[in-house]
Amino acid sequence: MEATDMRSLSRDARHERRVQVIRLRKAGQTYDEIAAQTGLSRTGVFDICKRHDVSGAQCL
Repeated sequence: MEATDMRSLSRDARHERRVQVIRLRKAGQTYDEIAAQTGLSRTGVFDICKRHDVSGAQCL
């Protein structure tokens, strides 16, 4: 699966994708598993999780 460019998504779609990433991570999935399910790059998934860890839900 080719990675999705988040910039091509609407604001609401980007928000939903970030929420999905955090939910999957809290469910114990790895960055690679989340990337495969969401169509994001592994780096993109890691960045979303890192920002969430630092800033909490306000970063979503």
